[in-house]
Amino acid sequence: MSFNQKVNLPKVTLPNSSEILCLQKNEEIFLMYEQVQEYFRHGIELNEGDTVFDVGANIGMFSLWVYKLCNKNINIYAF
Repeated sequence: MSFNQKVNLPKVTLPNSSEILCLQKNEEIFLMYEQVQEYFRHGIELNEGDTVFDVGANIGMFSLWVYKLCNKNINIYAF
């Protein structure tokens, strides 16, 4: 039995074809398109090989975003 079957979380496919589990459907839209992108509007820059600490990661949308942004070449510590 998979983790998703044990806890029965909704599975959502993001616009970039990534699949995530979240507590509430449509939560990912608010987090990705409102909160996550807000960081980059204020001049935060990330490069391949950087290290990111995602403190308060919730469902990990910021971590997923930077992972994709840096071509999967980034160190992420999410809590």
